[in-house]
Amino acid sequence: MTRAHGPATELLERSERVLGLRLCFHDRSIPRGFPKRWCEHADPACLAVKQSHQRQCCAWCGLHLENAMAADPRPRIQTCPFGHTEIVAPVRRAAVPGVLYAGPVWTGAGPAPRPQLRREPEPGFLADRLGMVAALARALGETLSGAENVVDDRRDTIIAFIHRQRQQIPRLSDLAADLGLSVSRTGHLVRELFAMPFAELAHEIKLREAAHYLANSGMPILGIALHFGYSDQSHFTRRFRARYGRTPRAYRLRHASRTSV
Repeated sequence: MTRAHGPATELLERSERVLGLRLCFHDRSIPRGFPKRWCEHADPACLAVKQSHQRQCCAWCGLHLENAMAADPRPRIQTCPFGHTEIVAPVRRAAVPGVLYAGPVWTGAGPAPRPQLRREPEPGFLADRLGMVAALARALGETLSGAENVVDDRRDTIIAFIHRQRQQIPRLSDLAADLGLSVSRTGHLVRELFAMPFAELAHEIKLREAAHYLANSGMPILGIALHFGYSDQSHFTRRFRARYGRTPRAYRLRHASRTSV
């Protein structure tokens, strides 16, 4: 852990004790050096599920919840397909959002589906803590932004813009219009910030997201290609192989063999 992340991890540690719930922070732009302990669902009940349902867990958090929070970013109480109920709240760190999880507990009738999943201590236990988790998520976002000493948030703004273009590969002119700059100035800005032209950056981000879907969901490859703005599977495959050294199908099979061990 770097010294810069100390306030954030201290905030999580104290909040976990007060809430009586395990905390987990998911954000694909988590700063380097942030402790892994806070970045994974490591509750014993979650670990028990992951032993045989790793991909389904990742798909639920990384795909379903991502889309749900994008459409409606309000904090909420949710139950995953495996019966784990938890609080989720958006963490806004500059322009790139993350998700804070608090839980899980069993809120259903009868015995829990697995012995590691503890029952909600009392009715309304999670509802009483929803506002506190939402406030914690806001504080965490502010703490992380300050810890990183962000001098120029235009990097996050550009990355967030590309993420918002869900089913298309954005053009430099689209970004220029969004930033209110000329196309020429925008092109220079992207090269200054990322050391690559905008078209290359857009494909890099899209392919990185597509790789996450391939590894953690059962979505058809053509569906993933179209979802990220590639007009057909062959174009997507060429781009993906150039970036990752293997076809999307081979990448998915390789990752599946690793997570099944």
